[in-house]
Amino acid sequence: MHHPIFLLGVGAVFGFFFSTFLDGDDVFWNGTGKLNFLSSGSEKLINDGLENGWKRINVFYGSSDHVESLIPPNKQWYSQARQDEVVISLLGGKRGGFFIDLAANDATVLSNTYALEKSYGWRGLCIEPNADYFYNLTHYRGNCELVAAVIGGNRMEKIDFFAAGDHSGIVGFDNPERLRKKSRQEYTVTLEEILWRFNAPVEIDYLSLDVEGAEEYIMAVFPFEKYRIKLMTIERPKEKLRDLLASRGYMQIQRLSRWGECLFAHRDIINELDMSRLDEFNGRRQYLLEKEASKLREEEKKR
Repeated sequence: MHHPIFLLGVGAVFGFFFSTFLDGDDVFWNGTGKLNFLSSGSEKLINDGLENGWKRINVFYGSSDHVESLIPPNKQWYSQARQDEVVISLLGGKRGGFFIDLAANDATVLSNTYALEKSYGWRGLCIEPNADYFYNLTHYRGNCELVAAVIGGNRMEKIDFFAAGDHSGIVGFDNPERLRKKSRQEYTVTLEEILWRFNAPVEIDYLSLDVEGAEEYIMAVFPFEKYRIKLMTIERPKEKLRDLLASRGYMQIQRLSRWGECLFAHRDIINELDMSRLDEFNGRRQYLLEKEASKLREEEKKR
């Protein structure tokens, strides 16, 4: 039986511990039996008035082991245009990288970042405002922080958000005005605030950017002087966005699909990339090869 003074001492130690560390930091369970401290600068956020507008939800997902049964056996890559595969190829099979998935959509289906997390130990931010995807993202993506926010060019800008699966987005860009009646009102937050809030590293290995036409609106205010992104894939980047990226040192190195999925790299890291397989990821070339193969199969059937 422990002496009362001993118990009092233990209580004091734990009291000091929690008052010291939990007061200023977010604490989360990382699924490995250890407590991690996410130094998100909570005190500074409150002092700056930036905490207003945020609500944190803690999800106990137990284990993500059962996700394996939902995925076809021996499946290694998940992207629609081989984005995950080309990123790993260019970075030489890098392990422990950091990604931003904007917007994440489903946790695994056509995901550009699930393979990076699952097979290569990457971690990152899955930014997704559509609640239809929250269950899978919280239960199957243990190393990905789910950020339920609409990213925009300003903080607290009122917009209409149309939730429609992988075509969800802000009304007025690729989603036409006629959808405004079916949308819901949301407020935007900048990508810079997200990165600061979640302590993203200043060097980001990969950004997957697909926000239904709002890409330039978001990246126009991105703090390129604070963060360097090695690789990014963007669906159908418009001319203004291309010009912006070029002025910030980014160059397109491949077109990954016939519908316009483009791969960009920062010029400062071009010499570090393994370019040996880059031609293999040419979307137009791949499309023509598949078309020719399909034609041959049809001819075989007629014989």
